[in-house]
Amino acid sequence: MGEDVSLAGFIGLLLLLLLLLGLAVAGSASLFDTKEKEERKIQAGLEALELRNYAEAFHQWKDLADKGNPEAQYHIGWLYANGFGVGVDVPMAISWWERAAEQDHAPSQFSLGMIFMTGDGKSIKKNVDEAIAWHMKAAENGSTDGQEMMRQLYKTRRNAVLKQFPDIARRSWFKPEKSGK
Repeated sequence: MGEDVSLAGFIGLLLLLLLLLGLAVAGSASLFDTKEKEERKIQAGLEALELRNYAEAFHQWKDLADKGNPEAQYHIGWLYANGFGVGVDVPMAISWWERAAEQDHAPSQFSLGMIFMTGDGKSIKKNVDEAIAWHMKAAENGSTDGQEMMRQLYKTRRNAVLKQFPDIARRSWFKPEKSGK
């Protein structure tokens, strides 16, 4: 009788494990479906942008951006920065880019670096230290533009770069002579 109870317990445990495995696989499939849908909406927005249908691009990206998709947040920021389909609103662009940048989205980090490097002539003041910090984040996240910008900043604003990143020369991607510009 003890063997029957152990066998029943083993079968019950096995069935429970199989059920959990099935739920995990179903959840993974749902996750892949969601990612695939998001990628299709990002692509649809890019196609609309190419056709200069900015309202459609905004429509494709806005819901995704609100849900936290960093690629969509970057593109919404870009629309605001350039006034395509919406009024030019650099603070709003920055807001969207910051949301994406917090998720290590290198293009958003680079965009923030650029806007702080120059300011917008209105509400955003030039802030070189802030620009350097964002460009470094982009560079560290693999952005070749961010890496190139850090090499250029090292040449033109060495003290400001070294103040924040005294060990920059040790970074595998950083070689000042590598700069193509």
